[in-house]
Amino acid sequence: RAGLGYRRYGDNYSVTASAWGKEAGTTNTGNEDEPISYGFRGVWAPIKTDDSLLHIGFAYAIEDVETGAGVRFRARPEARVSNGNVRLVDTGNIADATGTTKTGLELAYMKGGLSVQAEYQLATIDSVVENDPEFSGYDVEVRWFPGGEVRPYKMNTGAFSMIKPLSIEG
Repeated sequence: RAGLGYRRYGDNYSVTASAWGKEAGTTNTGNEDEPISYGFRGVWAPIKTDDSLLHIGFAYAIEDVETGAGVRFRARPEARVSNGNVRLVDTGNIADATGTTKTGLELAYMKGGLSVQAEYQLATIDSVVENDPEFSGYDVEVRWFPGGEVRPYKMNTGAFSMIKPLSIEG
């Protein structure tokens, strides 16, 4: 999608804000009410050393939908079975939607080779019907690297990066 973004980060924080329009390659339907969407993510790391981290994050997004386009939520499992065609969740097209509001919370703690990470997200579909449907989900992940590897963390993105083995045998 075409849009604009802004990112600022320091030693223990990262802030990202963006605004975007409809998907690239879609044609103008003549609708004067073109959808514009906004997003924000903020991350704070009050503890951040070479082998310790406490990450607290918040994300918020408002996405407008062009009249009649609808909204659809769907997700694949992490392990891509059946060439990625399996969907664990699929709402189908919710035609009377006018947009979505998404709120997310993140928490991660790392000490040496142990890391715990949790995330919660709430999505509300704004619609023309009386009761706006809501969807929520969460995940918790625990990792332990007995070889002493530490998950690298990049403050500019507020995310962990790839593990680098301490040694490779063979």
